[in-house]
Amino acid sequence: MTMPRPIINLPSLVTVLICCALIFSSCSKSAPGETVNGISSTKPIAVIKLNGVVVPGATKKLTISVSNLGVVQVVKDVTVSTIGAGLEMDAQGILPASMITPSGITVTGDSVLYNGITVTNKTLMVTHGDLLNSIKLYGNLAYATVTFGDGTNPAVTTLRIPFFLYYKATEPSGSQMTAHAADLFGIGPGYNNGSKYITSPLSYLPVTGGQISGFKLSLVNFNSNTSQAALLTVGLTPADLEASAGFNLHPLSPLVSGGYANYITGTIVYNGTTLIGPMAFSTAYASASVIQDPKFTGAGYSSLAANSSVRIVTNNGFNYLYTVSNAANASVIEAPTNSGENRSIFGIDFFVNNEFLVDYTNHQIGLKNN
Repeated sequence: MTMPRPIINLPSLVTVLICCALIFSSCSKSAPGETVNGISSTKPIAVIKLNGVVVPGATKKLTISVSNLGVVQVVKDVTVSTIGAGLEMDAQGILPASMITPSGITVTGDSVLYNGITVTNKTLMVTHGDLLNSIKLYGNLAYATVTFGDGTNPAVTTLRIPFFLYYKATEPSGSQMTAHAADLFGIGPGYNNGSKYITSPLSYLPVTGGQISGFKLSLVNFNSNTSQAALLTVGLTPADLEASAGFNLHPLSPLVSGGYANYITGTIVYNGTTLIGPMAFSTAYASASVIQDPKFTGAGYSSLAANSSVRIVTNNGFNYLYTVSNAANASVIEAPTNSGENRSIFGIDFFVNNEFLVDYTNHQIGLKNN
């Protein structure tokens, strides 16, 4: 007896095959931020070139190109600071000259809008440095989108963010600085010292697909005046925070006044003297590192002699030794009672030999020897 052949429903078979293909396809692709075969698919927001410049007088600068505030074309190379927080820009050439007077920026009412820049009537004063050597900036709280980049890769544009628009900057002597000489692109953790409304422009960039708000800074090379490739990576990935990445991570302490500290605690040893206290790391300290020694009895500051050695050991185990020379690692000693500053701040030469990371989301910084 011949058995009847089974009936095959072709439309149903096609449907099953398509579903299987879709399932296989969906399983074979990684979602943003997913780890597949031990490799994360998360990518940073951007990688930006910075410019390392040796300035006459044996100082060094690290700058980033800011191209637009709102719809106003700026095109300025602005000093990058890893301890300062927030964008600080001179109003000269950005606002109409008729709005800028020797005594301030003219704002009628609560605020004024000019080419995408909102200038409020909230006046601020920002100070950089300590009592022995500081500059002061005077201006207003403002809001705008900020576009920055290196001119070769796609530019990064923030949302509308708060920043400091100043009309006057003064030297320690009281003399007024030239236009835009005090411009600053502060990417450090915490708040701007003029206003808690202002923080790092990078901290306002949205993160997606496993990205973490923050940045990492590769080694800075001052052997040439050319742009540095891939120096500033904007946006961290989970892999950046793993032990295998090599960063020694340090949690930042919350402050009573709000926000988090921009310093960590550790030990400093110089010429046989041992100090324990807060320390920070700033690309904007262009001429020298400043060590605060409570036992120092001088009235001002004292420069360490060439061939002096300085060792930094943090509470989380980061260890770095440098030697002072006429060409690099200039360092001075101050007394906190004279300077009004408790933090020892290590300047631009630190970043020649060490990578630096700031994690805005988890409130920590990372240090990495190279």
